[in-house]
Amino acid sequence: MRKILGLIGLIIIFTSACKGGKVEQHVPIPEKESIYNVQILQSKLGKKLWKLKAKSIMENGDTLTFYKLYLQFFSPDGGVSSELTADSGKLYKKTEDMEAFGNVKVLFFKDSTKVYTSYIRYDSKKRLISGNKRVKIVTPKGVIMGTGFVSDPEMNHIKISGKVKGYGKG
Repeated sequence: MRKILGLIGLIIIFTSACKGGKVEQHVPIPEKESIYNVQILQSKLGKKLWKLKAKSIMENGDTLTFYKLYLQFFSPDGGVSSELTADSGKLYKKTEDMEAFGNVKVLFFKDSTKVYTSYIRYDSKKRLISGNKRVKIVTPKGVIMGTGFVSDPEMNHIKISGKVKGYGKG
């Protein structure tokens, strides 16, 4: 029963933490407790934005920490546009920024672009994804590797910061 109440509280937190959420009530997860096998769907005005699955989740103040993270992001037409897997991740409720850590893999379905890194961050205000660790980006046109990157969420405009290597397919 306690886990069910905590899960309900978590869903309320997510819907109220994200702009456009319908629920305006906040029920915190008890300190130092985790909820296991979590699945959350975030929508705005009836349109799916993202779906999160995690092995467990813990709340600490403004931060939600997820373990064994799987995220799907949806396009405006409702289809899955990309998915992310990572060992762990964090959501900062006030800013809606997200981070993913350890064995981060992102797949973009539009063109099959894949991103491999140990750290990735989403800045919701700037609408940019970035990382300061080694990154490998595999596209249908080639492979690029380097240290650190910044990109728009759709990976249309990618800037690698340093130690850039790559090759084209052709």
